[in-house]
Amino acid sequence: MVVVLTSQYWNDIPMSSPHTQSSSEGDTKRDRILAAAEDLCQRVGIDGVRMEAIAAEAGVSKGTLYRFFESREDLLLSTLITSHELGTALVIEPTQAPPGAMLQRILDRQAAVLAVASERMPVNVQVWGLAAGDPERRERLIGALRDRIYPEQTRLLVAALESDVRAGTYRADVDPAAVAAALVALFDGTLYRSMFDPAHAHAERLRTSFRLVLDSIRAPAKGDGHGDR
Repeated sequence: MVVVLTSQYWNDIPMSSPHTQSSSEGDTKRDRILAAAEDLCQRVGIDGVRMEAIAAEAGVSKGTLYRFFESREDLLLSTLITSHELGTALVIEPTQAPPGAMLQRILDRQAAVLAVASERMPVNVQVWGLAAGDPERRERLIGALRDRIYPEQTRLLVAALESDVRAGTYRADVDPAAVAAALVALFDGTLYRSMFDPAHAHAERLRTSFRLVLDSIRAPAKGDGHGDR
């Protein structure tokens, strides 16, 4: 369930956890650089993005740019990985939800950002292309998805489902990991298809798909004559 954010979302999320004033200042500059790079990629495509333009957009010197990122390719890859991480934080942390509605709240938020995420897909593909040609960058991207981003998303989805099971919303015999995998596949499939079929990036259609999965594991209503399964 990977989500990518356009620049309008970057300032809505605390992108770092500063421990000192100096680290906070550095984090702020790095965040501005990442946001500027993403904004330029959206406007002109990655082939038209140069380090000088990113520095100007972020309001930093070119030397500052290279202090954080060793190359243009490193910066673009960092933008992609960070946007995936921020997408997880934005969509899958609904700490306030009624008992038994945690998973539904997550999926509602996921569907709401589908259109935004799909807008970034052409840039994603270009950055993936850059990473594919370099073994070190390819492993950095794949490793981030494999070892951090997808496991964290799965953990949060599983925790939400288990909470809802305890509240009686879903059956106690469901496999949380399997349900999480199905939900991730639904979002990712919809998102990647949107690159070729923009009309498919429809929030209500995705909500319907999510609903079919959740209805299949919903606990029977009390007094329906079926008892627990």
